[in-house]
Amino acid sequence: MGLLQAFRDAFGPDMDDGLRYRCTNCGRKFVYRVRFSEPDCPYCDSTAVERLDGS
Repeated sequence: MGLLQAFRDAFGPDMDDGLRYRCTNCGRKFVYRVRFSEPDCPYCDSTAVERLDGS
């Protein structure tokens, strides 16, 4: 497995795995497979995000 595939597997946009968030600034939804203490929106770089998982 190549390095790029490893990054795709770890940070890919698979909506079935990972932590779901919604940006309160731009309204877009996204998933991070790794846990960040304070995630930023990958679309507008806002820090105003909310967890959708209920956790």
